[in-house]
Amino acid sequence: MGKAILRGKAILLGTLVLLGQAMPASGDGLVTDQDNGSEYGGTGQARWSVWRGAILRQTAGALTQRFSPEWLAYSSLPPEVARAYIAPVAGESRTAEGWSLWKSTSWMHLRRNGAAIAGKGHSLSGTQGLDKALNDWLTAGASVTVTRSKARDRANGTWERTWQEALALYADVRLTDGVGLSMQAGPVWQQQRFRDGSAIGLVRGKRHSLGWMASASLSAQRWVSPTMLVSGRMSLMASRDRWRAHAASNGAATVLRPARSEALVQGMAEAGVSWWLAPVMPYVRVAYGRDLYRHNIAGGDRDDFTFTGGLSWFGTGRWNGLSLDLSGSARVGRKHERAQTLALGVRWGW
Repeated sequence: MGKAILRGKAILLGTLVLLGQAMPASGDGLVTDQDNGSEYGGTGQARWSVWRGAILRQTAGALTQRFSPEWLAYSSLPPEVARAYIAPVAGESRTAEGWSLWKSTSWMHLRRNGAAIAGKGHSLSGTQGLDKALNDWLTAGASVTVTRSKARDRANGTWERTWQEALALYADVRLTDGVGLSMQAGPVWQQQRFRDGSAIGLVRGKRHSLGWMASASLSAQRWVSPTMLVSGRMSLMASRDRWRAHAASNGAATVLRPARSEALVQGMAEAGVSWWLAPVMPYVRVAYGRDLYRHNIAGGDRDDFTFTGGLSWFGTGRWNGLSLDLSGSARVGRKHERAQTLALGVRWGW
């Protein structure tokens, strides 16, 4: 009986030894990559969190272009003012009421030359929207935005490629003549492929996020002369990304990364001047932006300035209801960071 018990213990001990040899040891085959402060996930994912604010502005900016000060001022003028000042044809409706189909496309170049987080890349974003003027003071609609971003740092070999899809419901409310409130909110889905640093060196992987984005802006515009328009805008933008737990590998070993939540709230104040030169309106704007709240977002600076110049065109006659907007902007003020954006907007109303 005693020999049988000893034999059983020996078999059990041998089995445990074999299982221990078969399972990968920590640092040898399977490693848990712990949170490393704001640079969790290595340089690549830290760089993405730094640029999250620029991507947020790019996404929210499509609705700003849809309800631009130039279009709002042009479309809301009473007939007698339009005939006297800016309407190419007396008595002609400047913008069609009812439905509006619009498209906004923007390309942004990003660059950061900091010692800890560096790299450059670009982001291409396209928004398609459809809305309806329900009455004289309320317009409501929906939009879909697809954004594709790429960034890399040749010095350390890290890169990330992000595909983002955002669905938004939006509304524009005319509070008084020349004053309005625009709002939008909706879910945001992201997929990112990356090559970045970890506890075992450079690794490759893929991660997903399902979050949300919302923005609201209070705008005002006023004709100070028959050909000059001044405008102002106060905006608030917020986003939350919920990244799922994922794995990354270098071929020989694998790291496991826990789920992570990132949040950002930005505020912006903007002022601009536009000039009516029938049938176009050139304009210049300057905006001050600041990060009001950040959670798990890398980067030190919180504020910046954005300078924008553009040209709006409004169709008449057979092109009545068609409008175009082309603009370029540069963001400065954040140490080691720069961003330049080129945007084109098209709207057709009927």
